[in-house]
Amino acid sequence: MSDSGDFPIGYCALEYRAPDDDSVSPDPNKVILIINRSAEGELSIRVHPNWRNTARSDDHATLQALLDDLKERASLDPEGLLKQLSSLSVGALQTYNVGQSLADRPALLQLFEGFQEI
Repeated sequence: MSDSGDFPIGYCALEYRAPDDDSVSPDPNKVILIINRSAEGELSIRVHPNWRNTARSDDHATLQALLDDLKERASLDPEGLLKQLSSLSVGALQTYNVGQSLADRPALLQLFEGFQEI
């Protein structure tokens, strides 16, 4: 995970962590959500099209509620949402990577382009 420090956050990638997953290393294969800020400041929230295959079935309802909430919060407080998501370290969604530009992370950019807008 990258530390957001004082730079403006341009994107945030989140990975799914099952409650019994005690691994300490981020896993790019578990990235299911990427939020990217456009040059105009609007947020694009994209989710892995098969996120339900990655997440445990008993987490599906909780994750769907989170996705719905993220969409609403993105329109109300995009800056605050990105800041909050940039430091998640507990729960089903945890911060995988944070940065200024997805262009600097080709693998994440490729994932983002294949994910579905919510």
